[in-house]
Amino acid sequence: LLALAETQGENEQLTSYNRILAIEPGQPAASKKKQGILRERAETAERNEDLAIALKLYQQIDDRDAINRLQRRLRRGEVDSQLALVRKYEEIEDWQSIISIYQKLQVKFPDEGDWQTSLETARTQARLLGTYTKALHVLQTGDTKLAQRLFGNIIGIQPDYKDAAFYLVLASRGVTGENLLHEIRTLKQRIPDSQRYTRTEKTVQSP
Repeated sequence: LLALAETQGENEQLTSYNRILAIEPGQPAASKKKQGILRERAETAERNEDLAIALKLYQQIDDRDAINRLQRRLRRGEVDSQLALVRKYEEIEDWQSIISIYQKLQVKFPDEGDWQTSLETARTQARLLGTYTKALHVLQTGDTKLAQRLFGNIIGIQPDYKDAAFYLVLASRGVTGENLLHEIRTLKQRIPDSQRYTRTEKTVQSP
């Protein structure tokens, strides 16, 4: 069988070496040849970024250093993929999806990041967004006292959150409902950095 293997292609060689090792486990020549083929395949797969395949091949030859290296790369790759999703969800302020991702990362990869801090930040942002949305609604419907309290709560947590400070000023002046857009445009003319409030007119709709 050893002599036959020398005349065969790689796949047939593996079959022959496996037959030999079934007959004589640990047979030196067959073990060395088989490990050589599998190692070359593993290294090729790793160079081609086929990490899952490379890992399985390294496991077959019990290369502990390579196994540990690839397991770290696979973990990091999965974490990076999830963090890329987080960045996309941040753009649309989908904080619930972000919270779900951090919860999964906390369970699956506890040592790959400070997930608890990230989770707390996401939860805070979710609460701020909910409060901000409610505050805008009550301001438009005329409840300036509640609007002041809600915008004040937001500023107490994050002073530069969206246009909360701007709306707090409007609420404290009693500006509501149909006068809101007019007041926004008027104040914009007095503010040098008018671009800051481009979002504001789009957010507020007259009742």
